[in-house]
Amino acid sequence: MIKQTRSAIFHLNYFFILGISLTLLSSLAGILVPLIIRKMIDSESTLTTNVSTNNIFLLICLLIAQTSFNAVGEFLISREGERQVADTRYNLQKHLIYLPLSFFNEHYSGQLSSRVINDTNIIKDFITVTLPESITGIFTVISSISILFYLDWRLSAILLSLFPIDLLIMSPIGKFEKKITRKTQKETSDLSLLVTEEIQNIRFIKINAAEQSVSTSLKNKIRNILNLNIKSDFFLTITNPIQNFLALTLMLSIILYGGVRLKNGSLSVGTLTSFILFFFQLFAPASSLATSYADYTKFQGATEKIKKIMGTPLEFHPLPKASANKIYTQPTIYLQNISFSYKKRTILKNINMTFPPNTKIAIVGPSGVGKTTLINLLLRLYTVNSGDIFINGVTASSIPLDAWRSFFSVVSQDNTIMTGTLYENLIFGLQYMPTAQEISKALEASNLSHDVHQMSDGLNTHLSEHGTNLSGGQRQRLQIAQAYLRHSKFFILDEATANLDPDSENTISKMIDMVKENSSVITIAHRLSTITNADKIYFLNNKEIAGAGTHSELLKTLPAYRRYVDEQFISKSPN
Repeated sequence: MIKQTRSAIFHLNYFFILGISLTLLSSLAGILVPLIIRKMIDSESTLTTNVSTNNIFLLICLLIAQTSFNAVGEFLISREGERQVADTRYNLQKHLIYLPLSFFNEHYSGQLSSRVINDTNIIKDFITVTLPESITGIFTVISSISILFYLDWRLSAILLSLFPIDLLIMSPIGKFEKKITRKTQKETSDLSLLVTEEIQNIRFIKINAAEQSVSTSLKNKIRNILNLNIKSDFFLTITNPIQNFLALTLMLSIILYGGVRLKNGSLSVGTLTSFILFFFQLFAPASSLATSYADYTKFQGATEKIKKIMGTPLEFHPLPKASANKIYTQPTIYLQNISFSYKKRTILKNINMTFPPNTKIAIVGPSGVGKTTLINLLLRLYTVNSGDIFINGVTASSIPLDAWRSFFSVVSQDNTIMTGTLYENLIFGLQYMPTAQEISKALEASNLSHDVHQMSDGLNTHLSEHGTNLSGGQRQRLQIAQAYLRHSKFFILDEATANLDPDSENTISKMIDMVKENSSVITIAHRLSTITNADKIYFLNNKEIAGAGTHSELLKTLPAYRRYVDEQFISKSPN
């Protein structure tokens, strides 16, 4: 059973907590440094006394501890953040793989790739940088302010005046920044989609001389992101000078007010020095806390998108201990009163079909009539709206999905090729490791053996993206060889010979006859050679089965089938 993935985007663990603890200890050591300096300055003893020597030694120890704790803490936080983001990427991609096909019909691949790569990077930055800085920043600010009030409440009151003023100015700016951040994330996701789509369809773009058109679209999308980034930079150019101005004003106020109090003897030099040091220590974490809201907004947006994907139900199937022998021995599949609609549009209705063992069944009909949809229902890539599918009397929904799909070998007209070597494509998805003899037999059966021998690296030939360094016929035959190695009970050919020359088609036809000895063959095709010798033909028309029988029977009894045959430019076969 495929379990629903419920992994959290981020969770605390021992090493992460240890890293945070060490950075807090580093902050604590940093807070103690101004106090030691104050004590040293205000001390009446000379530097040669034991007290001063001890203070210098303690100061050096604190500085070493601050540096060491911070270095180790940041490493642990960074390492655990990277690991958790790696886990998130894996869980997200794994979840995507197990989602139903209907999900991918409604989402763009480029945007989903952006979720896996770009959004997880945003999460990583928040976990490894913003979150630790916010925790240590809050600790530093609260601890420092507490000590400052202990040292002198009047100077502390002046220092604290910065925060409400800063909040008053930054709050409305933060709201605008949030809107810009969300728009930028969406535009970046759309850009990822556009770039992916253009690269994948580069041949189509060139054939249609559409380079200028797609370049204009790309330029507009990049310009939108540029404008959003400029707006974001504009807010930074406002906020940074304001914060610097407030900090400088506050510093001058502390120095001037502290100077007056130094003259009247109500404040010591050490305390004023300590205040100035605390001011510089507070400035960095306070500024970090002010900007962390924007980072949190990005993090929130990224996690919302990822959680939405992770919350999408997986393809579901129970795991009964049902009659394996009954299912696997000479299986027969029945489609009983199957109906299917997509987005309130009826595609198929009241479909009844039987696929007995060791037979060749053809499914034919006009384009767009639902033949490929029927195959997708048979493979349980889509869920039927009504009716049911049975195998030897056992309902398909009671069989684990991976076990169900192991009944089928599928060769489609898409010619799907995975990045890797020719050999890696041959064994893709197999639950066993084929011998060299089995590989050779599959290549011979698909008429691919000669082509492989002509390649300098043979089976180790690296295939380019989508297998563009192979011809269309070679890609088709590679897919046939891959399906042949699965040794499945049902061999599905969806326009599998569309790109083949007559010799290859003849070889494949012989292979199909050989496969039929141990499997059932289900074919969708227009060519006469793949229709006339079928044991049974189902003719689909107007969303229903218009007729069923052999080629000769349908020609005699079904005018719609006869017109279909004529339209496909194939002659009637002799009785």
